[in-house]
Amino acid sequence: MTVTDDSAHPAQLVLFSGGRDSTLAAASLMLQGIPVHLFHVSSGPPGSTLTAFRVEELRQRFGDLLEKFFIADVEGTFRSLAMEDLEQDILTHRKNLILLGDKLAIYVHAVDYCTRNGISVINDGIVRYQQDFPEQRNVSREFFEKFVASYGITSHSPIYEYATSQDLVKYRLMQLGLSTKSLEENLLFGDCASTPSDDVVQAYLRQKEPKARDIVDFLMGKHMPAHTHAR
Repeated sequence: MTVTDDSAHPAQLVLFSGGRDSTLAAASLMLQGIPVHLFHVSSGPPGSTLTAFRVEELRQRFGDLLEKFFIADVEGTFRSLAMEDLEQDILTHRKNLILLGDKLAIYVHAVDYCTRNGISVINDGIVRYQQDFPEQRNVSREFFEKFVASYGITSHSPIYEYATSQDLVKYRLMQLGLSTKSLEENLLFGDCASTPSDDVVQAYLRQKEPKARDIVDFLMGKHMPAHTHAR
């Protein structure tokens, strides 16, 4: 395989579930010679064999362009954002928006990771054909773009318009010699979310935003007292 010299391309982060869409998003960057860090949130036991298989496929295909595979522990943030006020959230919004809260938790930790590792671009694998999922709506994408931009980070959805169907994604993966199976882990709450309007999605994210920003500040050490040397 011939790839572009990556010396001109700084590494970018990919929110990586191990599923088809996030795999194609990562591959689309590496095909352009852009190095990637795969940022994975595990919902199952550490070192899931499904995710490990997908990562190994990408390493075999793209070599050193896959710079790092990182597994983030976002459980505490997920509980704070999506679970702590779950009953009141459902009463307020009349919908179960746990997965949207989970996506916000992922972005909180991705911002911290990028800041600590000098990465200025976050990519996700959302696609227009999955609009039934609130976290894949355009209204969500716009919110997350503004959220990360406030920390000096750009957010891209590299296959949002391009991936017009699941079949197209499968064929593109097949053409790259990658598995067409969805190798993402089963989410604990994956089948219990309900379909909200765009207004509800926006209201929920805005409601959670102050707490999300507070957690980002904490992770970056901004709540800690300045260290002073004893005399």
